[in-house]
Amino acid sequence: MDVCFIIFHLVRIWPGPQAAPPAASHGCTVSVPGISVLLDRRAHGLRRALWALVLGAALVIFVLELLLSVQRLLEADVTRSWSHSSADQLEFPAVTVCALGGLKPSAVARWTRDNTTQADWFFHGLELLRWQSTDLERFLDEASYSWEEQVVRCTLAGQPCAAAGRVSHPFSQMLGQCHTLTAGGPVPRAHMLPQLRLQLAETDRAARAAGHSGWLVALHPAHVRWSDTAAVLGVASVLVVPPQVISQFTVKRTRLRRLSSEQAPCDAHTSAADVLDCHDACQWSEAGGDACRLRWLAHQPADTAACTSYEQFLAATSHRRLFLNISGSSETAMLHAVAECSRCRPSCAADMYVVQSRDRLQLSAAGTVSGQGVNAEVLIQLLAELEDVVEKYDYTFNTLISDIGGIAGLLLGASVLTLVELLDGLASARCRCRRD
Repeated sequence: MDVCFIIFHLVRIWPGPQAAPPAASHGCTVSVPGISVLLDRRAHGLRRALWALVLGAALVIFVLELLLSVQRLLEADVTRSWSHSSADQLEFPAVTVCALGGLKPSAVARWTRDNTTQADWFFHGLELLRWQSTDLERFLDEASYSWEEQVVRCTLAGQPCAAAGRVSHPFSQMLGQCHTLTAGGPVPRAHMLPQLRLQLAETDRAARAAGHSGWLVALHPAHVRWSDTAAVLGVASVLVVPPQVISQFTVKRTRLRRLSSEQAPCDAHTSAADVLDCHDACQWSEAGGDACRLRWLAHQPADTAACTSYEQFLAATSHRRLFLNISGSSETAMLHAVAECSRCRPSCAADMYVVQSRDRLQLSAAGTVSGQGVNAEVLIQLLAELEDVVEKYDYTFNTLISDIGGIAGLLLGASVLTLVELLDGLASARCRCRRD
């Protein structure tokens, strides 16, 4: 009974059919305030004039703000944003060790002309070599330092380096034979103690007597092989380790993502290893087709014959004196050689190991290795913090659209739909004119 009563009551109060509203006008209706007043010829003239003045001023301000926004977009500056993260397992950098003296003084004295001094060797280099008795490959084999002749102790993450990683042997144009230690995998984070301990020693007696120059230690990503180009391009962090000193370095890994610009162009589709390969190929292309073997050219065929004369060596290097400790060149010549390879654009992505702090402590006589009076110790601690740096423009196209929308809404009360309404009104008016 209650259900029937409710249904009967609803039927009584339900509204009946409503009359259709009057037909809408076919005039142009736009949601911008004041437009309807301007288009209404029946409105008072003063009222229409005031609305025209207000809308005209708002339109002028809108156009000026629009031009300023476009100018800001065209002249946008590059800014950087930083973010940080940490991990328990860290990707340790590859560590390259080179003797700053380059080659063993004893071997240089043995294979050069009589009465050749270190100064003569520095300024004249291979020109003083006894080419009738040797070739360049044999000379470099005997004059280069091996890993064991430079590194007397090495531990990585508490393990001997031989078990914790592998050692490769890149050759440098400026420093001769170098040696790169690459970790076999991630290393645990360290809170107080360094992950890497290197004890270096000079084994050549002539070098100890003449005064040792120290060592160069370079830190770079594991996938990037060491070369002088890596140092010049900033791919590797270069540290100078003086003799008789304990050098402790705190290092942080930083990943940089750059923007390419006319002032500093870069390639977003290449890596640092690709750029180094490009420079090697560029230097090889400058050498003659019958060039003799140059160890620092990775793209040179393995079966290339050794240089057997100074003239042949000069022809292979395009008569450029690139090798610091052999031909008396300098870092300026290396910079010039890199600049000549303009087709090798740097990568927009950079993975770097940046030195945060360095401490040095004089090594006591008790800390030297028996029989080796020139020593140095290197301690490297990699922080758990990973820094990401991203370049971006301080004013983008999305910001421009947002500003235009904000200005249009504030000054004119307009939006994208308002523009659609205007276009619809103009199209409707034109169609009516054609029918009339």
